[in-house]
Amino acid sequence: MDTAFASLAQEPGAVVADYNAWWFVEVSIALLGQAVGQAVLPQLAAHGNAGDWHRLRRTLLRALGVVSGWSILVVMALEAWGRPLIALFFERGECDTALGELTYRLLVVYALCLPA
Repeated sequence: MDTAFASLAQEPGAVVADYNAWWFVEVSIALLGQAVGQAVLPQLAAHGNAGDWHRLRRTLLRALGVVSGWSILVVMALEAWGRPLIALFFERGECDTALGELTYRLLVVYALCLPA
């Protein structure tokens, strides 16, 4: 859906900027959310199998708390260091400073949704 909207944008390179901004968010999700999910899944399965719903709920809430707390830190890090990282990774060849700035603006919007 976001690629469809980006393709209708007036800014040149909006689709590329959208893809590059989303790449940073996907890396953050993979490093944080998937890692915690894979670590906590065996515990959740064991609690569910044993019928221990209290411990399952407590483990799940603790995992969600960890992910939520860390994701807020990731949002702040992406907003603080996002522009230099975009320049380092993407601003060469056809991707110029204007496209890097557009990528950063999209990254800020996407990063704000990361805790959700």
